[in-house]
Amino acid sequence: RHHVEGETGSKYDFYINRARKPRDTVPSLRIPDSAPPQYEHNSKKMVEIASNYHDRLQDKYHLNATADDQQDADNEVLAHVKTRLTEAQRASFTHKLTRDEVRTALAEVPNGKASGLDGIPVEIWKFLAKEQERLVKKSNDHRAPYDILNILTMVFNEIEQEGVSPESRFTEGW
Repeated sequence: RHHVEGETGSKYDFYINRARKPRDTVPSLRIPDSAPPQYEHNSKKMVEIASNYHDRLQDKYHLNATADDQQDADNEVLAHVKTRLTEAQRASFTHKLTRDEVRTALAEVPNGKASGLDGIPVEIWKFLAKEQERLVKKSNDHRAPYDILNILTMVFNEIEQEGVSPESRFTEGW
C-alpha cells in the first residue's frame, strides 16, 4: 500500500507521516479513601478508579431541578437571545423531512466520518443509497428490496416527532 499511496498527499500519506506525540504513562493511581495511601498498578483497575472518580465528579455538581425550575431557567436564557426566526424560517420547521432532503444531506456529509458510536462510516450509507438506485434501474418493476433513504427519512421524522428513546443510546457520545 505504501508504494501506491505513500507520498501522494492522500489520507494514508498524512496518517503515516504525522508527528507522533509521546504518550505520558501513568504508572499508578492512589486508591481512594485508603489510609495509609495505597497505590494500584494494574491498568484495568486504574481505569476503573479513574472512571469512578469522574462519575462521582459529574454527580457532585448535578442539580436536581424541578420541571418548573428548568422551565424558568430556559425562559431566562431565551430572554437574552436577540436573534429571532422569521415566519418563513419558523414555518420550515413544521414540515417533515423528505426523501430528497435526506439524500442531499447524506451527499453533503464528508467521507471518512462515522455518524455515531456504532462506527458505521458515512460511505456505507452513501453506498447503500447508490446501490438502491442501481437496483431500481435494473429491476423490471422499478423497486429495490430495500430503500435506505426511505428508512432513514422515516427514522429521522419519528425522532423529530417522538424524540429519542433513552434506552436507544442514539445520542451517546455526541
